[in-house]
Amino acid sequence: MSCMNFPRIVVSMFVGAICAVQNPAGAGWGDLVGSGLLQGATQAIGSAIGNAVSGKDEQQGAQQGAQSVQSTAGRTYAASSGNRGLTLEQIEALPTRIAPLEVQLVDDKPEVLRAKPNIAIPSYAVSFLQSGDISAYAGGRGSELVQRNVRIKVALAGLDESDYRQIANEAYSDLLARLRAAGISPITHQQLGAVKGYAEVARIPGNRISDDGYITGRHEQHWTVYGADQAPLVKGMAMQTGFAAVAGSQAVLKLVDAAYDRDAVVVQPLLVLDFVQMESSGSSTFTSRANVDANLLFAAHPRSKVDVNYAQKKGRGNIWGGLAMKQGAYSDEPFAVLSKVSENTGDQSLYQTVSAIGLGNMFKKSEGYAAVVAKDRYKALARAAYSAFNSEIVDKIVKARASGTHTASAASDTGGSGIPGLSF
Repeated sequence: MSCMNFPRIVVSMFVGAICAVQNPAGAGWGDLVGSGLLQGATQAIGSAIGNAVSGKDEQQGAQQGAQSVQSTAGRTYAASSGNRGLTLEQIEALPTRIAPLEVQLVDDKPEVLRAKPNIAIPSYAVSFLQSGDISAYAGGRGSELVQRNVRIKVALAGLDESDYRQIANEAYSDLLARLRAAGISPITHQQLGAVKGYAEVARIPGNRISDDGYITGRHEQHWTVYGADQAPLVKGMAMQTGFAAVAGSQAVLKLVDAAYDRDAVVVQPLLVLDFVQMESSGSSTFTSRANVDANLLFAAHPRSKVDVNYAQKKGRGNIWGGLAMKQGAYSDEPFAVLSKVSENTGDQSLYQTVSAIGLGNMFKKSEGYAAVVAKDRYKALARAAYSAFNSEIVDKIVKARASGTHTASAASDTGGSGIPGLSF
């Protein structure tokens, strides 16, 4: 193995080993650290480095160049497969100019966008998927009442914090340029800073935040959100949920009051970038096969949105609108390869024996993969996403203004709560 390949192999195995530790149902990451279960990841890292130094490139092996993987467990078998494609070196050699994605934003309240003559952008956020985890369960049927569970975990590898911040800063600068090209002079975070009370808007320390996991069914995702340096994250409005989101409603009240002094509507974009599509056969008591798969596919996720607010009267709450993505925007351009970094499979011979005599037993199979990116290709796809996203924002603003004059009174007031539909 050449020395030039050493960093990539070690990095991919390092990240994958951390993310491939089996997480017991209901356990949080704090529980994993406290229980010592991360020792398995540490051992995997040591093994990965040892293999890299000795030239035993076993972990990449047949999975090098894989764009999708599948794991399945039936009554008497368990198997994994991968759809091989280009190698990472071949992907790195591909062009770094990619056509914009087909992003479509829906504006249900155009009257809000045209309610004030100016547009203020106090925050611009970009969220990056860091890892995905999906599982499937089958309880068997008839004489095959033997439980089986399969799981795949995929973690992004090859990017660092400077890369994420670069993308967020580029995306914000691109939006400002597009607005100015359309004849709109945006009011920036710095310009709002001179308004009394604006400094009280709560910001997120470090201008980045990671979530505790977004779970839908048997699918779990972990995201990290970065704000642009010149348009930092607002506390409670960076994909936060539950009690953490309450701070967002308070922040909005302060934002719209500050924008009121500049006769502006507050516009806050959130672009969400995905890198892997995962599917599961789900959870079923009366089926004999459990199946999961993961497919590398870059996307602007449908959780992307634009919050739009303004104050009709200062200190009297906010009027709410917004732009939403009804569906994701995807690209089949290759940008990474899947590299297997861990596998934890139960005793298959015991599983088959117990299954054959009809006794209950749980067979578990868990695999961890690193999605090792070609950095320039990932950034090119991010640009294809934010350029389309920003173009849609500007288009909706221009169309809203063209459809009528500034009509602040046309929108419905939310009262003093700052939360749509709630007043007191």
